[in-house]
Amino acid sequence: MSLFGKGARGRSRRNPRVITRPDGEPQGGALGSLRSGLRQAFFHNPLLKLVSLVLAIALFFLVNTDRDAIIGVNVDVSYQLPENRVLVSEPVHQVRLSIRGPWRRIKRFDEREIGGITLDLTNMRSGPYTFPEDIVDLPEDLTLLSINPPTINLAFEPRLQKTVPVKVNVVGEPARGYEVQQVSPKPSRVTIRGAQSRVSETDAVLTRELRLEGRGESFTEVLLLEPPRTEPRGLVEIADRTPVEVEVVLVPEMGTRVLTGVPVEIVAGEGVAAAVGERFTTQPATVDVVLHGPLLVIEDFDGQVVAQVTVHEEDSPARPRQADVTLRDVPAGVGTEIKPGTVTLRGLPLRGVR
Repeated sequence: MSLFGKGARGRSRRNPRVITRPDGEPQGGALGSLRSGLRQAFFHNPLLKLVSLVLAIALFFLVNTDRDAIIGVNVDVSYQLPENRVLVSEPVHQVRLSIRGPWRRIKRFDEREIGGITLDLTNMRSGPYTFPEDIVDLPEDLTLLSINPPTINLAFEPRLQKTVPVKVNVVGEPARGYEVQQVSPKPSRVTIRGAQSRVSETDAVLTRELRLEGRGESFTEVLLLEPPRTEPRGLVEIADRTPVEVEVVLVPEMGTRVLTGVPVEIVAGEGVAAAVGERFTTQPATVDVVLHGPLLVIEDFDGQVVAQVTVHEEDSPARPRQADVTLRDVPAGVGTEIKPGTVTLRGLPLRGVR
């Protein structure tokens, strides 16, 4: 039995059983056929199938992209203006065009194909102006749908001309101790022209800034003129834009300083012994001195002026008199004022006498 059993098991390994369906077909045959068919469909002649796919996609886009498309374009606007009138309304310098055309044409469209728009306003009147459809020259395969804004407002004024003074735009202060004596522009007047209302209200034309910071000497500088400021801008222009030569004269700044309580000294005059002066005194014994002159000079002065009264031969201690006060050691170029200008010159009381 053991021999039979081993033989049977050996034959089973060499001849496996095949399981069949009731109709006699091997189980799993249809699935294998399906797999084989799919593999044949996808991998047989792959190059031909790839070319067919590319052609189909290109045809799809060609058919579906031949429709109209719309594009927006910004276009500059310029104006041809009349000679005897001025446009005072705010001009529109750019409009936006809405353009329609085949998608393929729109895709390769270049804004330079249009150029700018020029409006001839030489014979226009004030009021609303609507852009005509033919204002833009487009290629034949493109159509203008709209212009935004479609309408602009035009307002004109007569052109006026007049002469106005030049005003120097001075900025800052000169160096300490100096002041501006004179600012003289050459030319001193210029001609302006433009919209009647704006020209009428313009009373001067400014130069560019003339800076004085740190200046301590007279000088000359050439400056350009600033266009008059108007709204909208450019409604008034300067007929002759020649640069202006500006002469600036700087002088020392003048100031005042008061020295109070300056003692009055008594000095002997010609022919009078020095000891004689010791016999006199003044009433009051001090004065105030006012200095007038260049600010830097009087501010830097140490204040050591000398007030004095001179005793002459005819003066007697017994006879008081009014004497003029004079000053010594005053800085050059400085004026003075003495308060009071005269004092009473009188003799000193004798010692031991009451």
